[in-house]
Amino acid sequence: VVVACRILRMIVTSFSNTVMVQACLLDALPGKRLGSAMSELAAYIGGAVVVTPMVESLLFKLSGRNPAVTYLGLSALAGANLAITLNSVPETLPAEKRKPMGEALTPAVCNPFGFVKLYTHGSAALRRMVNITTLQMCLEGKNLSDLVQTWCRQHLLWRPEATRNFIMGYGVLCMVAGINITPRLLRACSARAFTSVTNATNGLAFFLRGARP
Repeated sequence: VVVACRILRMIVTSFSNTVMVQACLLDALPGKRLGSAMSELAAYIGGAVVVTPMVESLLFKLSGRNPAVTYLGLSALAGANLAITLNSVPETLPAEKRKPMGEALTPAVCNPFGFVKLYTHGSAALRRMVNITTLQMCLEGKNLSDLVQTWCRQHLLWRPEATRNFIMGYGVLCMVAGINITPRLLRACSARAFTSVTNATNGLAFFLRGARP
């Protein structure tokens, strides 16, 4: 049941939250402002990463360590997120480009192998961008969180409290980076240099993690 629910949740959240917010930002903001907005967004996400484990831990203790209560708490948060998004986030796609729901949700859209058309009908530049983005998505939050949980439990032998503190520390660093470091890098670097620097720091971080528990 847990695995089935997890698969369903991952499918649903892949079409919401950060994916939709980034789509809105791409529609609404030019290049430089977009980078700045993404940096601000990372800071807010860091704040949520700091606060949420504290709330989850409190719910866990108040419920007599019943995990069902923490899942219900997360469900309530998801419902609140849905309500806020429906009421406060406008549709950024121009009206003339919108399609009725019946036209948008066709079998072809749901085809998991539809991306192959990018390689048969797309330009060489598009194919290169897709390859680069796909490799970067290996480090995307959902994938990385699973790796981190396995690393903490199986290799570091941490209890849930230690993992919670680690995640909160990660959230603090996201806030610091989003507020101070990323904006300075965006101002000082070209798009290529910024991407190269951040990819290099990711590589160094994972090398350090893998070199010594």
